[in-house]
Amino acid sequence: MTEKLYDFDSYLKEFTATVVSCEKADGFYKVILNKTAFFPEEGGQYSDKGILNDATVFDVQLEDGEIVHYCSNAVSGDVIGKIDFERRFRNMQEHTGEHIISGLVHSLYGGENVGFHLGDDEVTCDYDIELNEEQIKTIEVEANKAVYRCLPVTACYPSTDELSKINYRSKKEIDSAIRIVTIGDVDCCACCAPHVRLSSEVGVIKILSTMRLRGGVRLFIACGLDAFTDYSLKHDQIKSVSALLAAKPYECASGVERLINNLKAEAYRANQLSTQLNEAKIEKIGKTDKSIVIFTCVDTKALRELVNKAKEKSGSLCAAFSGNDTDGYSFIAYSLTVDVCSLAKALGEKLNGRGGGKPPMVQGSVKATKEEIKAFFDGSLFFEL
Repeated sequence: MTEKLYDFDSYLKEFTATVVSCEKADGFYKVILNKTAFFPEEGGQYSDKGILNDATVFDVQLEDGEIVHYCSNAVSGDVIGKIDFERRFRNMQEHTGEHIISGLVHSLYGGENVGFHLGDDEVTCDYDIELNEEQIKTIEVEANKAVYRCLPVTACYPSTDELSKINYRSKKEIDSAIRIVTIGDVDCCACCAPHVRLSSEVGVIKILSTMRLRGGVRLFIACGLDAFTDYSLKHDQIKSVSALLAAKPYECASGVERLINNLKAEAYRANQLSTQLNEAKIEKIGKTDKSIVIFTCVDTKALRELVNKAKEKSGSLCAAFSGNDTDGYSFIAYSLTVDVCSLAKALGEKLNGRGGGKPPMVQGSVKATKEEIKAFFDGSLFFEL
């Protein structure tokens, strides 16, 4: 059984060990050592990386109770192992931050941690209770207070008698020796992973977002350098938005809201003017027994109003299409003499469209060009509005 050096010294960056076995497998080598500082993928956390002599350690897994180092080339005898400590410390910050959050969820609201994932791109914590926005804010504030208190983070393997007297969290039943990680008075949990020595080394804890999950909640979090990186990226974005809006950074939300309202008002006004113009053009269309097909560029409401105005000009069918050749066209068609449901079906089959409704009016969309639409309605009168 490989001795786990990371169990009691998570800051060990370099170590010496003896190769117990080295097996070739599909272009890489599976190496077992008599002792290791490499943490294997376990407990929702991905593994350490680094080197053994001149061999790259790109993955570490638990297989049949053994810690297996996946290496780029073969090694033998005594080796020197070096941990990618930047990666390790990032994981330590994130995992310790998760413990602090989970301890608070448990103590404040009685929730249990039922899932944890620490990956390269995101960190998630799952709980068996729902948390509202106010509760999540409270957890985040209290978590950061715990960071600033510089609480000691300790790990030990208590005896069976000692363990029976400890009130600790655990996601599952553990048959082997139980390693207890304690963070001051905030959390006590069974855990196999490396952690920082003091809560202050977590730096900062930020709950980025949440989602409901199987009757509970999933929190997306960032701690330490990850939280700083996230803040920096968002800070740069808010600076850019602030400059574009000519507003102070803390006023960007109201600035965007004002801009959206202005755009809506302008769009409404433009739509009104477009409708008035189209109505004036429709008035100039003479009555006909032929089908009328109109091409325009308005929203669905205006398109419907357009058809309602133009239908009086045709004794057969009035159809209006809004859009362009690249994105396709939405349509509304009206007729008292033509089976508009069959028309919608035919448009779907021949012009890659879809639609529905009931007589005398149907609507939908087609993925076709203007010329293809005109070919479909061959013999109709066409108008550009």
